[in-house]
Amino acid sequence: MAPVLVTTLVKALLKLLELKKLNVKLCAPTGRADKCLSQTTGMEATTIHRLLEINSLGRGFKYNEDNRLICDYLIVDESSMIDVTLFYALIRALYILKRLLNIYEKQIKILKKI
Repeated sequence: MAPVLVTTLVKALLKLLELKKLNVKLCAPTGRADKCLSQTTGMEATTIHRLLEINSLGRGFKYNEDNRLICDYLIVDESSMIDVTLFYALIRALYILKRLLNIYEKQIKILKKI
């Protein structure tokens, strides 16, 4: 899927989610990717590490299976760059989630009701 088409689809989706008053979060694996996502959508995006908040003890994340990150919809850009360990930490922190949108370089994957 062309980058322009992906951007157009994400912007349209965000408008729909805003109308439904859903709690939406945007993230990406790198600072560069989160800045690009913020610029193209007009919404705040963070890195996955900042979204999960690194534990002050330096081990693991603040948001995890015992302290869930609550949002209705999570959009993850550049998903192909995420390693298995980080993606697993993200999924464990998202118990209450209606949809997860993963944006790869050439395709979009939507996982329903995680």
